[in-house]
Amino acid sequence: MSEKQRINSMDFMRVSSIFLIITFHLYIEWLRLSHRPSDDFISTFGTVGVSFFIIISGGALSASTKNIFKCSEFYLKRIATIYPAFWVSYLIAFLYIWIVNNNLTGGSDLKSVDD
Repeated sequence: MSEKQRINSMDFMRVSSIFLIITFHLYIEWLRLSHRPSDDFISTFGTVGVSFFIIISGGALSASTKNIFKCSEFYLKRIATIYPAFWVSYLIAFLYIWIVNNNLTGGSDLKSVDD
């Protein structure tokens, strides 16, 4: 499979699972706003959607390794793609907490920096 080739059936399944997850979150928010009891049928959409998405992601990773699999190459590639995004997200969250709260505490029991 070439780098630019896409598997349309996996894309369709991925979109379907994302639709289930979004439906679940919208339903939970609607329940919160309308003060109604939960319906078990729609409540399972989130669980099914996340499980389905994880399975599809594993299939996509497997398909992207072609026929030759080198464990060290696989993990180095994953680290190079995931780790920078982690640190950018971490830095943004750190700056947000620092600016909004004017301290770096993690809870109400800790003393702030200027105490």
